[in-house]
Amino acid sequence: MHRDDLRPACVDCISAGADCQSAGLPAGGRQAASGPRDPVIVPEADHVDLHEDVKKTPFDRLEALFKQNLVLGGLAADGPRPSQDATASQEQNQARMIIGGVHRFAIALEDNPTARAFAQMLPLTLDMPDLNDNEKHVRLPRSLPTDAARPGTIRTGDVMPYGSNTLVVFYKTFPSSYSYTRIGRVTQVDGLVEALGPGSQRIEFRRD
Repeated sequence: MHRDDLRPACVDCISAGADCQSAGLPAGGRQAASGPRDPVIVPEADHVDLHEDVKKTPFDRLEALFKQNLVLGGLAADGPRPSQDATASQEQNQARMIIGGVHRFAIALEDNPTARAFAQMLPLTLDMPDLNDNEKHVRLPRSLPTDAARPGTIRTGDVMPYGSNTLVVFYKTFPSSYSYTRIGRVTQVDGLVEALGPGSQRIEFRRD
């Protein structure tokens, strides 16, 4: 680990003794430390004892040093981590789209009544014809609640109903004056155009 990975105000040193090569923090490290220095001297230990004799290694000081001062990926070692509830919530707001039984894409669902009503229909397997070389569409088994608005630009991966009962999966980006209600969007669109291809496609929508 490089000393620059430690917060400048918290440079610490674990040392074996006055005659040990690691007894003093190098001058560059001392200068980089703008806050308290707290070297730890382990009595009656030579240089290799801290590596090989666990009885002499000050684990309590090491643990405190890492918890308080070590920065990993922009977070302190004792910083917050994503909760299980947050992860579960993210999974609940996703659906799967399986094209031709082979190509799988995740759909991030909107937090609105339309997306929730659509999710309650799943699983669904639908034969979706092509329209205008930019979308697949099909009539749904029942109508969805809508709150339509003009998006201005349709984007690759948008999943939206046209009206209240026609599901549309767009695979190109283009301007549009039509109104839609958002259900969700494919999170990774790489390969989506090739997977949908020309003509009709059988597409399965599911939650798991």
